[in-house]
Amino acid sequence: MEARKLIAGASFGPDALKVLFQAYDQAWDMLAPRQCNETSAIEGARLRLATIMLGLMREDLRDAAWLRDESVRHYQAAGRKR
Repeated sequence: MEARKLIAGASFGPDALKVLFQAYDQAWDMLAPRQCNETSAIEGARLRLATIMLGLMREDLRDAAWLRDESVRHYQAAGRKR
């Protein structure tokens, strides 16, 4: 999955990556039921979510719940602007 590769390739330490992956998985679980079933659309949605998360992430951030919630909020707000 390309989104996970994008996150794994980010220049964060192991603790920050753990937070990122935890937040990503939880956020996707929240968003997935609202996505269409087309494979390319799902992959695009996952990449958008990962990109949003990487934009919000900081090396010292350890609050996966905050990152999850903010990422979902940004993702949904971006969808309303389309």
